[in-house]
Amino acid sequence: MPGTKAVDKARGAGPSTDAPGGAAGTQGTSTGAQGRSPGPQGRSTGPQGRLAAFIEREYAKIPFMSVAEIAAACGVGKATVSRFVQRLGYESFRTFKEELQDEIYVKAVSPAARHAAGRRTADVQAILEWHRERSLANVRSTLDELDAGTVAQLCSDLFQAGRVYVYGLRLSYGLAFNLGLYLQQLLPDVRTVDGAGGTVADTFGGALPSDHVLIVAQKRVGREKVVLAQFLAERGVPFSVLTDLDGTDNPLTRQARHVLRARTEGVGAFNSYVATQALVHAVVAALEVVVPTARSRLTSAEAALGWFSTFADHRGRR
Repeated sequence: MPGTKAVDKARGAGPSTDAPGGAAGTQGTSTGAQGRSPGPQGRSTGPQGRLAAFIEREYAKIPFMSVAEIAAACGVGKATVSRFVQRLGYESFRTFKEELQDEIYVKAVSPAARHAAGRRTADVQAILEWHRERSLANVRSTLDELDAGTVAQLCSDLFQAGRVYVYGLRLSYGLAFNLGLYLQQLLPDVRTVDGAGGTVADTFGGALPSDHVLIVAQKRVGREKVVLAQFLAERGVPFSVLTDLDGTDNPLTRQARHVLRARTEGVGAFNSYVATQALVHAVVAALEVVVPTARSRLTSAEAALGWFSTFADHRGRR
């Protein structure tokens, strides 16, 4: 992430070479201001160099990792990790993680920060063109990266589940509500959960291992969703996540049965959820094929909806 202070410090701290004839840290040291990614020939293979390279490459995972996990990933001791972050100027590994997490949050999520750093133009046509290109790119990347095997297995799990819960908050709730409406027309027992009045514990307290929970979560993940994921995992209730979070090593997706990711980069202060909606439609379209009773259930749902349609008479006919 360009401009992230914690990553820039790590990038500048790693010695550039361990080769004979060159003192570590004196030749070709990459600086944070340059923002250059280290190559295999420009970074030390010693402990500090491996730590610096790992932090620069996997910075998004670090807030969710322990000292022991980072040490194991880099092939160094825990004490080496602690000394390295102290060398960067942090009191402890915890303070290093907290600063990194705060910076990732502000740069990736905060609308105010994104607005301040965004492109400026008074040309509305240019803004619309940027949005069109960005939205199309998000949808294309999301669907290109979508694994057919994962979707097929998720659809099978949903069909076999006793009950399906769909959960989202704030911006994610609109996506969850839309997904829940579709699923209710294809599956016998689908419950969309909004957690109104703090009823999350009451709702999911009765969830069973025979059920399946779908969690819709965007980058601004509330603590409730992380707690819910941990609660479900502890009780053996399978859950899957639809998200724009990167990586797998985070407390929300770590124990998920399936993870489907969408690209949500926007052109302004807010993310664009066009690709997330496309992901929802892709899952629903696949579910129509997997569920053998889809046609009869859709016919029944259409008959009920016909009673409330402006273009139907009171008997539900068009």
